[in-house]
Amino acid sequence: MGRRGGPGRRGYPAEFRRRVIDLLGTGRKVADVARDLGVSEQAIYGWRRQERIDRYAPQILTSATEHQICHSHQARDLTFAVEADTGEARLWAVELRHVFGRAIRLHHERDQVAPETFARRWTLIENATDRLVFDRYLAPKTEAARLQQRYRTHRDSLYVFLAITGPSPLQAIPTRA
Repeated sequence: MGRRGGPGRRGYPAEFRRRVIDLLGTGRKVADVARDLGVSEQAIYGWRRQERIDRYAPQILTSATEHQICHSHQARDLTFAVEADTGEARLWAVELRHVFGRAIRLHHERDQVAPETFARRWTLIENATDRLVFDRYLAPKTEAARLQQRYRTHRDSLYVFLAITGPSPLQAIPTRA
């Protein structure tokens, strides 16, 4: 047994942790559940944090054909990098924001251009993105470098919307009737 009467270093069984999280879902306070079950509050907070991470893991792990990085958020982040960084890092953020804009414009013009033109322009956008994301060195500890690493990790998710036909995945769904 651990210092506080728990199971020690090995931890509690997954089913027990699941039941504790379910109790929190009914509105009970962490302190009350911890006291009633003889578990530290810190352990329960850790289980709850992990449960929240695990809840979104399937969304992160889906294939690129099902997952699209939000370009509105990326534009915001790139704008911040333009404002926060200097020199090469700032220029990189300006250039990539421009490439994202070209992709969004191409998506909106999809019905007005020939399929060959669409494919050629898409290839140019992909090539420009790859040059910026993989071939450019950015000084570490800049906002642009942080974003560059994100785009290296999630490269396949950047332009999923260009492959989707039908209603635009970029349009917001109205929340009012």
